[in-house]
Amino acid sequence: MKIRLLRRYLARHRFLLYVESVLIWLLFVVAIFYAMSFFVIPSVAEAKLKKLCGGSVNIQSGRFGGFGKIHLAGVVIAEDDQAILNAPILLADQVEIQFDRWKLLRGRFAVHSIGLSDFLLTADYDPGTKRWNLGGLSFQRSTLPAGKPPLLQIQRGAVRVRQTGTDGTDVLATVSIKGQIGVPAGKGQYGFILETDGRFGFGPSKLEGLFRTDKKETQLSATGQIAMPEAGILQNKWDMRDIKLEAAVSEESVVIKEFSFLMGPGNAQMDAVIGRTGNRPLAMNIGLHGLTLSDRFDPGTISYGWLLESLDSGFARFLRRFHPAGAGELDLSIKGNLDDLSQTRLDGLILCKDISIRDANFPYRI
Repeated sequence: MKIRLLRRYLARHRFLLYVESVLIWLLFVVAIFYAMSFFVIPSVAEAKLKKLCGGSVNIQSGRFGGFGKIHLAGVVIAEDDQAILNAPILLADQVEIQFDRWKLLRGRFAVHSIGLSDFLLTADYDPGTKRWNLGGLSFQRSTLPAGKPPLLQIQRGAVRVRQTGTDGTDVLATVSIKGQIGVPAGKGQYGFILETDGRFGFGPSKLEGLFRTDKKETQLSATGQIAMPEAGILQNKWDMRDIKLEAAVSEESVVIKEFSFLMGPGNAQMDAVIGRTGNRPLAMNIGLHGLTLSDRFDPGTISYGWLLESLDSGFARFLRRFHPAGAGELDLSIKGNLDDLSQTRLDGLILCKDISIRDANFPYRI
């Protein structure tokens, strides 16, 4: 009897030792796995992003956040290695990537969603070199994942537009942003919704719509409203209502079929074709009807003062000399190249309803 009890005790003890050994080895493997992830994930993610955008990428740290999730911290994207230190295009504190772990076991990395939070996207234009910093990136459709796009969730983001040069840097506009892009909305269609969150002076603003992507182009439609800050943008405070946008984007061009909105008692319409190759040719038609024109910042009016500062066409010289202001309508045709805005040609028609002018050589309005 005692011998049998002793055998049971030893068998149970051996089983407990076996379980304990398995747990220790399992914890050891998991610890090594997570420790390696801190070194492997940042380098792999940097290589993938470099291939996708064609720029310079730096990631401070990365780790697995459980099965099927990766956390990246301190993500920086720029044109090149020099710009990544003093002129980054994207700064993101946190990026969370969720993927299909079962497909990963079969050798495929399929991303379900990407969470982007606490980030700043900066678009810089240098009139001296006549180029945008975004021109240093080269997204190619062949490098983008095929099939269903991942859901992009945005929190506490900001988009900043600046003008740079030898005289310094001027911030033209900073917009807060939150929302979602890539929400399934029917066969082959995906929805998006982007909103401001109250920072940087913007009032309640919202854009929502649908997009469809195929091998040749992406078709986009959107509606919404934008309430601009009191300080205005480009010397204008455009509170736009009933926005309608229809556009198509391909590797060769951006085609804006319709962009219209209401503002105050009037309305505006625009269509454009913007090239994405070579000198990036631009052809744009703008119509402003039932609105008030001004050569200076005045809330509720269309100010053309920014045109006088950035262009030197015949139409701009006419505006610079006579400073028309008051109730009127404007139909404007713009042709040029995005890489050299100083050579842009403007052809327009101003319909004067209640317009005064002030000649630079006779500084009194008539």
